[in-house]
Amino acid sequence: MPKLYFRHGAVSAAKSLNLLAVAHNYKVQGKNVLLMKPEIDTRFGAELIKSRAGLEKEADIVITKEMDILSIPLEKRKVHCILVDEAQFLDPKHIDQLRLVT
Repeated sequence: MPKLYFRHGAVSAAKSLNLLAVAHNYKVQGKNVLLMKPEIDTRFGAELIKSRAGLEKEADIVITKEMDILSIPLEKRKVHCILVDEAQFLDPKHIDQLRLVT
């Protein structure tokens, strides 16, 4: 079962930087990470997760309003960790679905 992390903080608190660092650490350990972001977050492009420090990585999944997160085959991907950038923009149903997969 993957883990779901939630980090919050003020603007410029390095939340995206920390998310990308966690993703890197999992990858170094040979573990699979699933990076997600809501479709409304288009500051750096539709699929890019980017920190103000310059680190960036493409999201594996861009969460749309219609998406059912529970339909993503996590077992096939052998996901160890789900990281969601800008989660405050998610629909409440997506938050509930993320809670159910962990």
